[in-house]
Amino acid sequence: MLILNVSIGGSGNFNTFTNNKKGTTISAEEHIWLKNSGDGHWDYLNNDYSPAEVTTYKFLAIDNSALASDVEGDLNLANRTISLTVPSGTDLTGLVATFTLVTGASAQVGTTSQLSGTTSNNFTNPVIYTVFDTADSSKTTNWTVTVTVSP
Repeated sequence: MLILNVSIGGSGNFNTFTNNKKGTTISAEEHIWLKNSGDGHWDYLNNDYSPAEVTTYKFLAIDNSALASDVEGDLNLANRTISLTVPSGTDLTGLVATFTLVTGASAQVGTTSQLSGTTSNNFTNPVIYTVFDTADSSKTTNWTVTVTVSP
């Protein structure tokens, strides 16, 4: 658990903020903004809000004729990796991912914009998604998606 100390009301007066969110929803308006130094969350992985993050990732059978059932992705937030295992014999060359990004983010693979539930990719090798904060495109994260075929 990350603990961020923020001085409020002058030097030496510290309040401790942990688990900084309302309920279970994370959104841009809930993060702490540090007036003189910028976004206090950007450099703190797992501090609940980062403007360029993936929150869910899966392959839905309805969008992928190569699959008989949905395949849920395993997200590793610390390493920004996503792992999925598909059944033996699955064609990896045109799978469509359904994903959720933090509000205000967009994603690309190479120069191709990614639309959840629409854009297909070849997952024969790991695929790198670059996720952008649409308000500040200099803030990006790279997520590596690896798909393994069951023996």
